[in-house]
Amino acid sequence: MNIKIFTYACICYLIWGSQALYWNLFSDFSSSFILVIRISMSFLVTVVYLKITGRAGEIKTMVCDKSIMRFVLPATALLAFDWGLFIWAVGHGYVTDCNFGYYLNPLMLFIFGMIFFKEKANKLEKTSVITVLIGVALFLIMSGKLPALALISAIVFPAYALMKKFAAVDPIVGICVETMIMTPFALLYALVFLRGSGGFADMTLLYIPLAVGCGIITALPLIIYNLIVNRLPMKMAGMLQYMGATIGIIVGVVFLNEEMTPPKIVIFVFIVLGVIIFTVGNLKKREKEQATDFN
Repeated sequence: MNIKIFTYACICYLIWGSQALYWNLFSDFSSSFILVIRISMSFLVTVVYLKITGRAGEIKTMVCDKSIMRFVLPATALLAFDWGLFIWAVGHGYVTDCNFGYYLNPLMLFIFGMIFFKEKANKLEKTSVITVLIGVALFLIMSGKLPALALISAIVFPAYALMKKFAAVDPIVGICVETMIMTPFALLYALVFLRGSGGFADMTLLYIPLAVGCGIITALPLIIYNLIVNRLPMKMAGMLQYMGATIGIIVGVVFLNEEMTPPKIVIFVFIVLGVIIFTVGNLKKREKEQATDFN
């Protein structure tokens, strides 16, 4: 594998995993206002990128295709919720909880695949789901409550990915159209409800480049990933996807001083164990499929 491609992949997941540190720079602002900035600046950065690369016409093509937009519209709502949830988590000390959920994203996509695409599961993949469920049950017993934020995070982004799979659109063009739809509503909301403290009133010259940076750190890893994903071996791409969540947990505990309580440690151990079992099962399935195709 090309070392340059691998390096780009690591940079991509490093940005994704450490984004909480960037949102934490806006601690003086409300979560709603940070979400408005992220949406509007992401639209600005992606539309400029598509214009520079000569792909701006793809935006109109997508918007005019009703068969695509019927999936893009619910995807837009799910993306706004996912972004808003994570920004809120950063401001309220729940970054680790969200990243527990991100660890479960591949498992949830696997479950969605069985439900919506009738994909079959081998024993190891089924065992991985049971392992995670045991971890959730132990968390419930130890803490007296469900790991709600982790479970919501585990479901929302896979649901978004499912809509994008149905739409079958380029991820960068998709993000551009989705943020284009959200931006007018987000800015209108901010102008009406977020003009005071924690909103426009606290914006200074210092925050202007940081605001533009919100769009860059949102779009840049997506652009990098889109350029390299087809050049990565499937096994490597599958393993690297856990890098972002791992970095996110480290950031939450080490840099944002979040506490890893005993129930959190237990569910984390079972999630990681389930992920390992799932990955092994998934790799074996791929190897078997490739052997069948070769024969």
